[in-house]
Amino acid sequence: MVKEPSIFVEESGDRGGKARYYLLALVFHDQADSIAEAVTGYEAKLARADLPNISLHSELS
Repeated sequence: MVKEPSIFVEESGDRGGKARYYLLALVFHDQADSIAEAVTGYEAKLARADLPNISLHSELS
């Protein structure tokens, strides 16, 4: 049973309605379960690939 349910919504696309596609991602998870191991693994993969560890939540102006 989920102890601390959480839903994240991430969307991407043209706000002006001119893009052909619009992406909507829903992530459901239990906040009682730690994601520290997954984040550490992700950061290690970025480092091995010599990629910057930047936020995924950004918008170009």
